[in-house]
Amino acid sequence: MKEIEYIVPAMQLDTLDFMSGHKWNILQRVDISRNKLLSIQPLMDFKNLRFLNARNNRIVEINFELPNIEEIDLSANSLRSFPIFLIQHNKLKKLVLSNNSIRNLTYMSCTNFMSLEELDISHNWY
Repeated sequence: MKEIEYIVPAMQLDTLDFMSGHKWNILQRVDISRNKLLSIQPLMDFKNLRFLNARNNRIVEINFELPNIEEIDLSANSLRSFPIFLIQHNKLKKLVLSNNSIRNLTYMSCTNFMSLEELDISHNWY
């Protein structure tokens, strides 16, 4: 099956409301990098999403259930806390959280991932 992508980088978007309520079941890769997004909550409906690039936005917090997610890039945002709920995502292999304002990093928050192969938490406040 062909991988379906949705790419909207550098479009000056400040919301994803236009995506809310739609079941994008075939979508596997989303690139919403270099926008002005504060939230990516509408992506909760993307149950088959495997790759998410949301770097260089203004995202302060995230909380979503994406059962098939394998890679997430949230670098260069405004995240203040480590998204501990991601531990339950057992297919997650790559998580990039560099260049944020994360303050609550602990050994436990970074070591409980069962499938994680790559974690970048550089350039945070710790």
